[in-house]
Amino acid sequence: MLSTIPRSVQIAGAIFLALLAYFFIRTSLGQGDLDRTIVAPASVAPAMPKVAIKTLGAKFHPVIRSFKGRTEAVREVIVRTETAGAVRTTPVEDGTMVSEGDLLCGLNVDAREARLAEAKATLETSRIEYKAARGLSESGYSSSNRLASAKAVLDRAEAALNAAKIELQRTQITAPFSGVFEHRYANVGDFLKGGDPCGKVVDLDPVVIAVDVSEEMIQDFNIGSKAEIMLSDGRRLKGEISYISRSADQVTRTFRIEATVPNSSYEISAGLTSELFLTVGEEKAILISAASLALSDEGVVGVRYVDESNIVQFVEVKIIDDALEGIWVTGLPDRVNIIAVGQDFIREGTRVIPQRVQGR
Repeated sequence: MLSTIPRSVQIAGAIFLALLAYFFIRTSLGQGDLDRTIVAPASVAPAMPKVAIKTLGAKFHPVIRSFKGRTEAVREVIVRTETAGAVRTTPVEDGTMVSEGDLLCGLNVDAREARLAEAKATLETSRIEYKAARGLSESGYSSSNRLASAKAVLDRAEAALNAAKIELQRTQITAPFSGVFEHRYANVGDFLKGGDPCGKVVDLDPVVIAVDVSEEMIQDFNIGSKAEIMLSDGRRLKGEISYISRSADQVTRTFRIEATVPNSSYEISAGLTSELFLTVGEEKAILISAASLALSDEGVVGVRYVDESNIVQFVEVKIIDDALEGIWVTGLPDRVNIIAVGQDFIREGTRVIPQRVQGR
């Protein structure tokens, strides 16, 4: 019987019955009870998030500043000839250690030895003539003018001999100080004029670490202050400030600072990239893990922590030292509960449930 009723009539009847039931329930419960039944779930407060915190305290820690620099020789010189001549010998190879006075380049002596012998003979003759003139003058057989003339001839002969010796010595180009014969510029057979280079000698003991410092930092340096140097290969060295420039570079407006490090074995070469660390005082700081650093919406580097009211706060920090066990920062309270995990996902001003963990 029911199957003979059209489907549209069946649907309309079902809607009518549903509306009839709604109005019956509304009339029975009342509009206020129905509204309260509907909105009640929205009044339940959301649960507070839990965060892991670490309690850390401040300690006095050295304030260390670092400066990029390079290693340099304490002195270096290009040794040049003072006379002309062909190179006869070059007994020292590049990179060889030399002592002061070692022969680097030897020139042909040519006629210099003959001139030296001639000067010696002339001096001997002048001495004899002067001795005879003095004897005659003392006996009254010669005038004082003749004695003075003989003395002048003797003086010229002595000067000529000294000049001949110096000229001969100039053919032997020697090391002016102990160091490394870094590079030879002249080879056997080359003809050198006065001022031409023979080779380069470098002194690396002590080795110099040179850095450029801004005018704001120059007051932190004092002659004799201790410094630590780290080379590009990781070696750490102990040094001492030995030079502070008193005038700034005209272009960069920076001051040159030099520290020296003993280098008797010549293990440290010149030209190495290095970093100089200088302790400039002490400051209260807290050792934290680098992972505890966070970035604010404004791009400020800082740390998020939980205050006494369990509300998340953000504070900008300054890194004063970077150690193997962590980083030392200032700007935090002397005792603080930093957020150990998920600091990038908790916003400041949020009330949380802190849960304490160990470590930094």
